[in-house]
Amino acid sequence: MFHRARTVNEKYEKRALRQIAKALDQPGRRRRYAKGLGFALYAIAAVLIIGAFLLVSRGLLSGAWGVVAGTFGGICVGMASYLGTAMKQWSVVSIHIDRDSIEKRLNELET
Repeated sequence: MFHRARTVNEKYEKRALRQIAKALDQPGRRRRYAKGLGFALYAIAAVLIIGAFLLVSRGLLSGAWGVVAGTFGGICVGMASYLGTAMKQWSVVSIHIDRDSIEKRLNELET
């Protein structure tokens, strides 16, 4: 099939394969978790960006700290967008993942 690179740490490979198998078994749980986390990240971003704008405009916060808060708010928006996109793509990609191949490789790594 595909050539496997042997540079991957076996401990990491086992953990990654277990997580993929768990995500295949419980698709709703992952979706709810990502949706909740995305909502929380958007809320944090809104507080940071709006709060920084208001505090800087009233002179209660220096411009440098406003930029820092805005940057962290932007990072939160990016992470939330990434999670939303990943969940939408997972529903398409997961049907093409071979569960038997994952279990076979896990058995190889455990022996």
